[in-house]
Formats: sequence, structure tokens, C-alpha cells
Amino acid sequence: MSTTYIGIIRDHSMSMQGLTTAARIDYNASIASIKDAAQTSGVKTYVSTVICGSGVHPELKQVPICEVNELVVYNANGRDTPLFDSVMEIINHFTKI
Repeated sequence: MSTTYIGIIRDHSMSMQGLTTAARIDYNASIASIKDAAQTSGVKTYVSTVICGSGVHPELKQVPICEVNELVVYNANGRDTPLFDSVMEIINHFTKI
């Protein structure tokens, strides 16, 4: 049986303040779609997430997709958007799998 690992980076910087509802809806739709695809295909699927905004914060580490909850609140109050650092964080995480 194959296994899929998915990494998601979420921007929680202040520049996202006007987009929090759309970002939350998009994230939840993505998670629902991944869950559906994993269930339909029977592929073991794990999700890791990193939050950026006022630094880089790993959130989920290799969580089975069936255990990933919808995002209820999307705060956007971070001072900066360390996007490249966030990408490196998720890459480094996957290199250790």
C-alpha cells in the first residue's frame, strides 16, 4: 500500500487580515478534498502544517488525514511573512521521514 505525505503552509501575517474567512474556507475545503481522495483511493495519507507570521511554527507533524480537524478560527496578526523559512521547515520535516 502506498503512502502520501502532504505539507501545507498557512500565512497568518497581518497582510492576511482581510482574507481570513476565505483562507479558512480554502484550508477546510483542501482538507476535505484530501480526506475524500484518501478514503476513495485507500492511500494512507499524512498531513504536516506550518504556520508563518511572527516566525515559523510547526503545527501538525505527520497526522493521519482522518484526524485533521477543520480550522474554526484563522487569526492574522503576525508581524512578518517568513515564507522561505516556512518552506525550508516543511522540506526539512519531510527529509526526516
